[in-house]
Amino acid sequence: MQLTELNAKYTLEAAALCSEAYEKEREACTQLPNENFSERIAGCVGWLIANGTGAMALENGKLIGYLAFFQPFENFFGNCAGVFAPLHGCAVSYSENGRGKTASMLFAFASERLVKKGVTSYAAALPAHDGELHRSFALNGFGIRCADAIRKLDRPLVSKAPEGIKCRELEKSEWPKVLRLRALLTRHLAKAPAFYPTGSDYFSTERFEKRETRIFTAEKEGAIIGFIEVGAEGENFVSASENMRSICGACFDEDARGSGAAPYLLSYIISTLSAEGWKYLGVDCETLNPTALHFWGKYFDNYTYSFHRRVDERAIGYEEYIASAEAGFFRSASALCEKL
Repeated sequence: MQLTELNAKYTLEAAALCSEAYEKEREACTQLPNENFSERIAGCVGWLIANGTGAMALENGKLIGYLAFFQPFENFFGNCAGVFAPLHGCAVSYSENGRGKTASMLFAFASERLVKKGVTSYAAALPAHDGELHRSFALNGFGIRCADAIRKLDRPLVSKAPEGIKCRELEKSEWPKVLRLRALLTRHLAKAPAFYPTGSDYFSTERFEKRETRIFTAEKEGAIIGFIEVGAEGENFVSASENMRSICGACFDEDARGSGAAPYLLSYIISTLSAEGWKYLGVDCETLNPTALHFWGKYFDNYTYSFHRRVDERAIGYEEYIASAEAGFFRSASALCEKL
């Protein structure tokens, strides 16, 4: 096996490996679209190769696996530089034995170069049912921190209306009405066990403005007790489908949780989107947020897990330190030998 830097010559081969991985995942997660994403995947992989950094594994000149990241982000899950490999950023051929070993070697090759550049935070989205790659990343010090899930909209969610609860979609001029709940969500995510700080845009409608957002609310006695945000923005080639919309935010008052208001609002959204002709609804959530994990897991099927690892910052420049220390030791040893 030959490990080398990923280059554009292998774009179509990389896209074929990613398409193979998607078909394997679709066999396990039957909610996924039965669509040919090969052209979109090739475009995504090509862009990633041109603008990112990564590694590939060759066997007799044939691509058998690759791992590619976006360019480093600052403050990526910590006060450090980090990189992310999206769903189209990692694939290993299913025809190869030892897929996990190949994935491990790809990470070692790529991270060795990135750590020297000061990158210490690493994340990768993997198909939810690829246990071999999950084990490989876990043994390399990664842990799961979020997931993408999907639901077909031809499956209605029947939820009995809780007493006094009404659902509706807000006009854009009404968006500020949910900022109180956005602040509540920020506090919730910052607490144990999530410990996930969010940006200042959670306290304004700025975040809504950045995407084709729709805000749906559950109300009781004229007061908003919960909301779910639905957008067109996709974070991978599946959620970017023209037939799909994605949930990108939700929060309910604490005393409304468990009342049935949340599933009733979700049911309202599913009925609304289905009537408009949408075929799929996606959601991504932090798996380290047990409230979200439990709720969305009832109604959606996971098709990705994102794995994350922080490298000890002391590793930066450590090879040079060791080399310098060894050189100093041998100089001292040589001097001692000459005296003897």
